[in-house]
Amino acid sequence: MPNTLKMLSVLKSFYVFFTDLQTILNTICEYTNSVSLAHSLVHRNQKRKNPEKAEEKERLFGNPS
Repeated sequence: MPNTLKMLSVLKSFYVFFTDLQTILNTICEYTNSVSLAHSLVHRNQKRKNPEKAEEKERLFGNPS
């Protein structure tokens, strides 16, 4: 019986650790997704405001037009 109680406490600590880890990873993922979305919106808006400059940049980076 004592081994079972020790094992139960170890399993509980692993569960708590991995739950915390999952929460941290979800937070990081949400943050990176929001940063990525913000960057894509900025670039899309720049393309809409200055289409000539956007085409110029595409040619500079070797994108076919």
